[in-house]
Amino acid sequence: MPLVSVIVITHNRKHLVKEAIDSVLNQTFTDYELIVVDDGSTDGTADFVEQNYGGVLKVLRRPNGGPAAARNFGAAAASGSLLAFLDDDDVYTPTKLDAQVALFAAEDESLGIVGGGTHYMDIDGNLQGLPQLGLREVTHEHCCIIPSLPGIFSSVMTRKATWESVGGMDPDLRRAQDMDFVIRASKSWRVMNVPIVVVNTRAHDTPRVNVNFDVIYRCREKIISRIESPRIRRKARAWLYFSFFLRCWRARQPVRATTFLVKSFFVWPFYLAPGAERAKTLVNLLLRR
Repeated sequence: MPLVSVIVITHNRKHLVKEAIDSVLNQTFTDYELIVVDDGSTDGTADFVEQNYGGVLKVLRRPNGGPAAARNFGAAAASGSLLAFLDDDDVYTPTKLDAQVALFAAEDESLGIVGGGTHYMDIDGNLQGLPQLGLREVTHEHCCIIPSLPGIFSSVMTRKATWESVGGMDPDLRRAQDMDFVIRASKSWRVMNVPIVVVNTRAHDTPRVNVNFDVIYRCREKIISRIESPRIRRKARAWLYFSFFLRCWRARQPVRATTFLVKSFFVWPFYLAPGAERAKTLVNLLLRR
């Protein structure tokens, strides 16, 4: 039985999935199985993967149901006690699995999720800006407030026991399913990050990225409403409003941006958390004008 099951989910990305798969096959860690879940592609992605990689991975086909359902489908078929996930347009760095497996081995079984640093790249694979590294250990409260912890989901490795203990991802959420999973899991399991970049992720103009703000907002509100602690729920909602202030500001919607900014400080006027420094962010925005 392999220690790690790597699950790549793909939908109509034949032109990109090869790079994602190759980044798994080029890992320094080798005790893994590779599962590619084709989520109802119509461009021949599944056939392409089987023809080119049939001997080294397993291809699972399913009707299109979205990323959460595809990840649940892949996890159910996984043999490993650790699960790692990869989107079809992202790329693992070569020591990703090695570093995260080592951290799991060094900690006790209360550690349920390990993330790591992210570096953005353009559609051609050129790295952009500076890498983003997470906190060494992330509390449940921090996971509730900041949705990007412990990083994008392609950076995550989780125990299969952790995944199963919370029922995997919620397929009814159209967005932020990864945030919801981490919040629910972090109530009972520790969350840590390795201090290196583990994934390069593409920023490009596709439906995955260019999603209606209102859809994201409604999903985030639903997730926040499930948080048990009223204090943490208020802090999470304050950061949600502030993040949408930033979205609207960058979209040149000043009236809507101001509304979100006022709501953010009205809900929680005090300090939120490391990485959620509203005053510092506002000063930087003003200095750039």
